[in-house]
Amino acid sequence: LHFSSSDLGGYTKHDYNLIPEWKGSDRNPSPITKVIVENVIAPAKTSSWFYAFENLTEIENIENLNTSNVTYAIGMFCLCSNLTNLDLSGFDTRKVKSSIQMLDGVVGQVYIGNDFTLTPEQTSYNGTFQTK
Repeated sequence: LHFSSSDLGGYTKHDYNLIPEWKGSDRNPSPITKVIVENVIAPAKTSSWFYAFENLTEIENIENLNTSNVTYAIGMFCLCSNLTNLDLSGFDTRKVKSSIQMLDGVVGQVYIGNDFTLTPEQTSYNGTFQTK
């Protein structure tokens, strides 16, 4: 799956109900194994972006995902059980209002930076964040 700024469409608006057409489901997990963020993109909402991507093992160029205006990140990586290393050190979550289940089901290590202001409890992550 390739993401670029032209793919954002409604994701530049703070629409709580907007659900990505590429998301998986509990009964129909996504077969995607790799995501590439081709250029800098700045969505306003990332809820369910990688929901049920159970086969996802890598997100290339995740640093191109500018999260400084994201308000909802609900279930963003929920059920991504094969992500063994998730580097969110470039994520800015200071404007996030809700991150319920953002990392629910992620069993790998999650790395965060200074602008990642959410706690493991706020994201449903069972591990301990590591600072990068």
